[in-house]
Amino acid sequence: MTEHGAVDEVDYKINLGHVMAHISYAWNTRDDPDELEGGGERWAELSRLPNDIQSLP
Repeated sequence: MTEHGAVDEVDYKINLGHVMAHISYAWNTRDDPDELEGGGERWAELSRLPNDIQSLP
């Protein structure tokens, strides 16, 4: 995104993916406080996006 209000589609998708990874990690560790304190060794596994959601056209 730029200061002029224009939205670059590629940057938008990258930023959205980054946010979704954090949301997925938070959701997947909501019942596992040890994972949060452990330094996130399982970050890649727990931050994966759901694969059972259909994308919009």
